[in-house]
Amino acid sequence: SLTMLRCSPQQAHWFDIEECEPQRQRMEFDLCIDGLAGPICKISPEGTWTLEWLQEHVSSRTSIPGNELDFDSFTILRCSPEQAYWLDMTQRKARCLAQAPPEIRADSRVVRLALNENPRAFAHADETLKNDSAFCGPAIRDCGATVFEFVSDNLKRDQSFVLSAISARAGVFKFVPSDIRLDKQFRISAIQRNDELFCSQLGPNEEDRDVVLAAVRKNWQAFRFSKIIFRRDREIVFAAAAQSTEAFKYGGKEFRSEFDSMHAA
Repeated sequence: SLTMLRCSPQQAHWFDIEECEPQRQRMEFDLCIDGLAGPICKISPEGTWTLEWLQEHVSSRTSIPGNELDFDSFTILRCSPEQAYWLDMTQRKARCLAQAPPEIRADSRVVRLALNENPRAFAHADETLKNDSAFCGPAIRDCGATVFEFVSDNLKRDQSFVLSAISARAGVFKFVPSDIRLDKQFRISAIQRNDELFCSQLGPNEEDRDVVLAAVRKNWQAFRFSKIIFRRDREIVFAAAAQSTEAFKYGGKEFRSEFDSMHAA
């Protein structure tokens, strides 16, 4: 089956937020292609299109030959005029979400468009969306770590959700509640999910040897950003050098001969 989602119905006038002057805007479509097993891909056609065009583009994005594709049904979903108005408004200026009525601030499509414009617009979204992991997860991944700052306290304390968010965006870490951030095992788990975390967030501020060692074992580049005391630690030096001898440029040169001897044997 094929589900065609219409972003906004064609209207005679489109109003600019600040000047309120009528404008025209091309109608846009997202074609969400579903198979019996679930979603396959999404295509955004431009101008006119045909089933032959659709078969060709779906085939190019999948391993399915075009002549084996048979689109046997179409489902067209049309949004309400009010939803269409706010979809347009928030796409142009995310701050308009703060002025929207409650039902619009709870509308996932409108809010997502606002986040594409400015992730901080999530501050004005309805609490139901802020507590919806299915909405927040992809929004963080696609729109940035700032989205996490405004998710519900429940999600901020859900370590499974938090680690998933960190795996997509290392910057999420700075918005995690402090008591969770201070937990050593959490930091190690977070580094395992996203090794960029140590280099961009923890680095020279990390004082726990186990965390540093875990980071270096995950990615030797963490060695560059660790405290000098850890760059003189034999085990940590060897963990970094085992991945790249470039690590010796940043510390542990006193262990170079021993390391070379061990790996020459």
